[in-house]
Amino acid sequence: MKPRNIIPNKGGEPFTVHQHIILKNFWEYYLGETDKDGVAFGYVMGIENEWGSVYLPEIKPYIIGEARANDLFHIMPPEGYYWEDENEHDNPSSHEAYDDWREGLSDDKIGKLENMARDDMEGCG
Repeated sequence: MKPRNIIPNKGGEPFTVHQHIILKNFWEYYLGETDKDGVAFGYVMGIENEWGSVYLPEIKPYIIGEARANDLFHIMPPEGYYWEDENEHDNPSSHEAYDDWREGLSDDKIGKLENMARDDMEGCG
Protein backbone atom coordinates (compact mmCIF):
# COMPACT_ATOMS: atom_id res chain seq x y z
CA MET A 1 0.00 0.00 0.00
CA LYS A 2 1.42 3.33 -1.03
CA PRO A 3 0.45 6.22 1.24
CA ARG A 4 0.60 9.92 0.25
CA ASN A 5 1.93 12.93 2.11
CA ILE A 6 0.03 16.16 2.70
CA ILE A 7 1.87 19.44 3.31
CA PRO A 8 0.35 22.67 4.67
CA ASN A 9 0.07 25.41 2.03
CA LYS A 10 1.80 27.77 4.46
CA GLY A 11 4.75 25.40 4.80
CA GLY A 12 5.56 22.78 7.37
CA GLU A 13 6.31 19.13 7.78
CA PRO A 14 4.57 16.51 5.63
CA PHE A 15 2.07 14.09 7.18
CA THR A 16 1.72 10.60 5.72
CA VAL A 17 -1.88 9.70 4.90
CA HIS A 18 -2.59 5.96 4.86
CA GLN A 19 -6.36 6.22 4.56
CA HIS A 20 -9.09 8.71 3.81
CA ILE A 21 -12.55 8.23 5.31
CA ILE A 22 -15.84 10.06 4.73
CA LEU A 23 -18.68 9.73 7.23
CA LYS A 24 -22.43 10.07 6.64
CA ASN A 25 -22.26 13.62 7.98
CA PHE A 26 -19.55 14.32 5.34
CA TRP A 27 -16.75 14.75 7.86
CA GLU A 28 -13.47 13.75 6.26
CA TYR A 29 -10.57 12.00 7.96
CA TYR A 30 -7.03 11.99 6.56
CA LEU A 31 -5.44 9.35 8.78
CA GLY A 32 -2.04 7.85 9.40
CA GLU A 33 -1.49 4.21 10.28
CA THR A 34 -3.94 2.55 12.63
CA ASP A 35 -2.42 1.12 15.80
CA LYS A 36 -3.17 -2.30 17.31
CA ASP A 37 -6.01 -0.79 19.38
CA GLY A 38 -7.84 0.64 16.36
CA VAL A 39 -6.73 4.25 16.93
CA ALA A 40 -5.37 6.46 14.16
CA PHE A 41 -4.03 10.01 14.27
CA GLY A 42 -4.79 12.45 11.49
CA TYR A 43 -6.48 15.57 10.18
CA VAL A 44 -10.26 15.85 10.48
CA MET A 45 -12.44 18.22 8.47
CA GLY A 46 -15.73 18.54 10.36
CA ILE A 47 -17.37 21.39 12.22
CA GLU A 48 -13.80 22.46 12.94
CA ASN A 49 -10.74 21.37 11.02
CA GLU A 50 -8.26 19.90 13.46
CA TRP A 51 -5.60 17.30 14.18
CA GLY A 52 -6.42 14.50 16.57
CA SER A 53 -6.86 10.80 17.21
CA VAL A 54 -9.91 8.74 16.32
CA TYR A 55 -11.03 5.31 17.52
CA LEU A 56 -12.03 3.66 14.24
CA PRO A 57 -14.51 1.10 15.67
CA GLU A 58 -16.51 4.05 17.04
CA ILE A 59 -16.99 5.66 13.62
CA LYS A 60 -17.24 2.45 11.56
CA PRO A 61 -21.09 2.42 11.43
CA TYR A 62 -21.07 5.91 9.91
CA ILE A 63 -18.45 5.38 7.17
CA ILE A 64 -19.73 5.87 3.62
CA GLY A 65 -16.39 6.04 1.82
CA GLU A 66 -12.83 4.81 2.30
CA ALA A 67 -9.69 5.16 0.22
CA ARG A 68 -6.29 3.56 0.74
CA ALA A 69 -3.15 3.00 -1.30
CA ASN A 70 -3.60 3.93 -4.97
CA ASP A 71 -7.17 5.10 -4.34
CA LEU A 72 -5.67 8.07 -2.45
CA PHE A 73 -4.60 9.44 -5.84
CA HIS A 74 -8.29 10.15 -6.55
CA ILE A 75 -8.83 12.16 -3.36
CA MET A 76 -8.51 15.93 -2.98
CA PRO A 77 -6.16 17.07 -0.23
CA PRO A 78 -7.72 18.70 2.83
CA GLU A 79 -8.48 22.42 2.78
CA GLY A 80 -5.23 24.34 3.33
CA TYR A 81 -3.00 21.42 2.26
CA TYR A 82 -1.60 19.94 -0.94
CA TRP A 83 -0.28 16.51 -1.87
CA GLU A 84 3.51 16.39 -1.74
CA ASP A 85 3.68 14.62 -5.11
CA GLU A 86 1.68 17.42 -6.81
CA ASN A 87 2.38 21.11 -7.29
CA GLU A 88 0.50 23.06 -4.60
CA HIS A 89 -0.73 25.56 -7.20
CA ASP A 90 -2.26 22.81 -9.37
CA ASN A 91 -4.87 21.92 -6.73
CA PRO A 92 -8.10 23.87 -6.50
CA SER A 93 -9.44 24.34 -2.99
CA SER A 94 -11.97 21.78 -1.82
CA HIS A 95 -14.62 24.50 -2.05
CA GLU A 96 -13.80 25.09 -5.74
CA ALA A 97 -13.83 21.34 -6.42
CA TYR A 98 -17.18 20.98 -4.60
CA ASP A 99 -18.68 23.85 -6.61
CA ASP A 100 -17.49 22.22 -9.86
CA TRP A 101 -18.90 18.84 -8.78
CA ARG A 102 -22.23 20.37 -7.71
CA GLU A 103 -22.64 22.23 -11.03
CA GLY A 104 -22.85 18.85 -12.75
CA LEU A 105 -25.81 17.71 -10.63
CA SER A 106 -29.48 18.34 -11.24
CA ASP A 107 -31.48 20.25 -8.61
CA ASP A 108 -33.43 17.04 -7.96
CA LYS A 109 -30.23 15.06 -7.26
CA ILE A 110 -28.89 17.82 -4.98
CA GLY A 111 -32.16 17.82 -3.02
CA LYS A 112 -32.05 14.05 -2.59
CA LEU A 113 -28.43 14.16 -1.37
CA GLU A 114 -29.19 16.96 1.09
CA ASN A 115 -32.22 15.06 2.43
CA MET A 116 -30.16 11.88 2.85
CA ALA A 117 -27.46 13.78 4.76
CA ARG A 118 -30.04 15.47 7.01
CA ASP A 119 -31.77 12.13 7.74
CA ASP A 120 -28.44 10.51 8.58
CA MET A 121 -27.46 13.33 10.89
CA GLU A 122 -30.80 13.14 12.73
CA GLY A 123 -30.19 9.41 13.22
CA CYS A 124 -26.76 10.10 14.76
CA GLY A 125 -28.15 12.21 17.61
